[in-house]
Amino acid sequence: MKPRPLVLICLLIFLGAFLIRYVYVMETEVVNPVQADAKQYFSYGYNLFQHGVYSKQRAEDASALTPDSFRSPGYPLLIAASFSLGGEKHFYPVLLFIQVFLSSITAVLTLWLAWRVLAPTWAVVSAVLVALSPHLVVMCGYMLTETLFSFLIVSALLLYTEAHVQKKFYLFIISSVFWGFAYLTNETALFIPFCLALISCFLIRREKFSANIDYRWVAVFVVFFAVFPISWTARNHMIVPDNAPQGSSRALNTITHGSYIDFIYESEEYKYFPYYEDPMQPDISNSYSKFLEVFWLRFKERPGEYIAWYLVKKPYYFWSWDILQGQGDIYVYPVKTSLYTQNRLADAARGFFRFIHPVLMIFFLGGLIYLLGKVFASGKSGMQQKIVFASLGWIPVYYTLLYMVFASWPRYALPLRPVFFIIAVLALTRLFFFCKSRLESAGHIGNI
Repeated sequence: MKPRPLVLICLLIFLGAFLIRYVYVMETEVVNPVQADAKQYFSYGYNLFQHGVYSKQRAEDASALTPDSFRSPGYPLLIAASFSLGGEKHFYPVLLFIQVFLSSITAVLTLWLAWRVLAPTWAVVSAVLVALSPHLVVMCGYMLTETLFSFLIVSALLLYTEAHVQKKFYLFIISSVFWGFAYLTNETALFIPFCLALISCFLIRREKFSANIDYRWVAVFVVFFAVFPISWTARNHMIVPDNAPQGSSRALNTITHGSYIDFIYESEEYKYFPYYEDPMQPDISNSYSKFLEVFWLRFKERPGEYIAWYLVKKPYYFWSWDILQGQGDIYVYPVKTSLYTQNRLADAARGFFRFIHPVLMIFFLGGLIYLLGKVFASGKSGMQQKIVFASLGWIPVYYTLLYMVFASWPRYALPLRPVFFIIAVLALTRLFFFCKSRLESAGHIGNI
């Protein structure tokens, strides 16, 4: 495609995504925007802005604050920046505007990422799905990490694949920085760069393609990224007291919360909040050994159900539509009004996306299988393309495996929705061209 039409398409996608998100945050009234996770992020951001201390405590005096590492610092830094730009009175509108902008940019980045695996028209379809996705629109209106994390994941993945395709050393460096910020926003991203580097080295070695220079570039990519987790860990060891809240305890909490079959302990009344009625929860959430002991006893009572829960149901829940913990449907925290309750066209779009989501999940699974087949296909041509396929496919596989262990709340998959759309559309195109070729072949045979 020529540069001028491409720029125009990118501009239209950005403006369309921006308009929808801007109208949404202007017309939406969240019942209590500073609650649960958002309350902690607010405290971190405010303390950074006001006192220069990273703590989730609330205190007027900096000396009363105890540094901790319970939450990752990336999103609180964005909140602190919003305080700096808008002050205490206007920080929230500034934060929402930044999120609207980042989410709109993500739609454009999706177009560029999709371009490496799809024809231009289908790449545009993927980007339009991101621009119109009700979940991605709604998340712009919450003080939660999903919008920022989605932008960073898509940006980092795009830069990494472009670094291989264009063979540009500086793109490896920039990509490692974006992966570093992604890690600081959500520490689940810790192992992704290392896995991508291993995948790249495996393909480079197998294809015997410019191995010497590419190995060095991938090694530098890993080293630059490693600066981020090492720095964050060093900070925590140096200034965080042993009794302060730490991220490791939050990880154990999430593991225990994800161990209840169908998110139920005993009664339906506490579905999606099973830990509220489990008398063992205080013990198992504070000790890995105690959790493993209790889990093994429960597993022996219902082994088949637990196997089905971890291998089938949890991946399904993770990629499903409904936000289980929260208001439900597309909402996390309850809203009084929103674009989707006030505008019939917007609500129709929400209904359409909800209707096609199960179909997209099937195509998404088919697309992952297709990508895996392309990566391991024989032949030495297209090594860069195989790295693109492998990198794109590994992200959802990684997070699916991760949340088979942790609590598989669908909200955690929302930052991956752009990758989800690209892979689903990829499978759709393969089916389309397969059916087209069969029909053409049948027509040719009929003419004979």
